[in-house]
Amino acid sequence: MWRPTADLEPLNRLLVGLEQDLLSVFRGGMTAGEIITSSNLAELCAEIDRNPYQAFLMGRIKSSHAMTPRHALNVMLIARAWAVTSHKFGKRLHAFTLAALFHDLGHWRPQDLVYRFGPYTHDEYRRMQAHTALDEPALAEVDPDILEWIYQHHEQPDGRGYPQGIDQPHILAQFLRIVDCYEGLTTPRRFRPAYSPAEAMTVMARWSGFKYDARLFAGFRGFLGNWPVGSFIRASQGSAITLPPGGDLVEALLLTNEDGDQLETPLLIQLSPEDIKGEGHPWHEAGLPDEWKNLRPDMLSLPRSYID
Repeated sequence: MWRPTADLEPLNRLLVGLEQDLLSVFRGGMTAGEIITSSNLAELCAEIDRNPYQAFLMGRIKSSHAMTPRHALNVMLIARAWAVTSHKFGKRLHAFTLAALFHDLGHWRPQDLVYRFGPYTHDEYRRMQAHTALDEPALAEVDPDILEWIYQHHEQPDGRGYPQGIDQPHILAQFLRIVDCYEGLTTPRRFRPAYSPAEAMTVMARWSGFKYDARLFAGFRGFLGNWPVGSFIRASQGSAITLPPGGDLVEALLLTNEDGDQLETPLLIQLSPEDIKGEGHPWHEAGLPDEWKNLRPDMLSLPRSYID
């Protein structure tokens, strides 16, 4: 049975450090090449590979503005976690990770649209669509296809994407498209609240085959399940929080009985889809015992900066 990482401090330090490095790249203080060869990135990738679902859970920590290092970092966390859990990327895993990390670098070049809080004009919208076109020698040196995946990560099988409106985007661009959609939906925006991970999966299922390849989305749903790890749910036995998918059954930690009374000792259970009544409301969310608190990093007071 999967359990969360006992100590999130080392992982959080890596994320905060890489977030600051990435912001420096966006602002022109560092180069992409310096990030690519940094120990922060190498150590973070090793942590993702060791515990991909904990890495996915760290992606619950958000920034409210779409075009930020945290968004890029979360897309990388989720994309690599999905890749190492469900696919055999081989030597292309590193290149795919870099594509995820730098997929929105073009939003910052030029910077005048980054902090645009009102509606775009038609001209500004066309300029925004051009953000997928990157000329980044450091990425091309690792793998020239990285720039193609980034360039096509807003293209769709129905031909209604951008910037070219092609209907057969590269398969790895579609991987990025799916993760980018999920991370975007689960992040709050000025014009809407965030979708919960379960709500995002429901919405994305409706888009399958149109905005992205249906078979790939089926793989993404296999990685996360309909109730992604860390979701509070209402079950016939009581309130629970989900663990990573375990086949046809939903693995979860039962926190209360059916009357809503907190259990003295939470129980590890397996639920059939029929056992689940729906997503838990915030007022149904029971406290997590200490050994399971790291299931929800977004509910912890993890530092967003360190001074050593």
